[in-house]
Amino acid sequence: MLTHRDYMEWLRFYECDPWGEDRADLRAAQVAASAIAPYAKKTPKVTDFMPYLDGGKKRTEPMDQAQAKAILETAVRR
Repeated sequence: MLTHRDYMEWLRFYECDPWGEDRADLRAAQVAASAIAPYAKKTPKVTDFMPYLDGGKKRTEPMDQAQAKAILETAVRR
């Protein structure tokens, strides 16, 4: 049984470090940006690797393979 005290503790914890898919996207984007940074011409932004963000707005259409390839080729020096 969850007591009021336990609930308040979980609430405070959530306020400090919220969990959920938005945070998972952020963590994955940080890993991707860090992994590609040594090979990129310029330092990639974390938001470049967040699939649901495009300048702070949600994308209406998914990126196709040609668009993804063009972005990767632009970012990575071969």
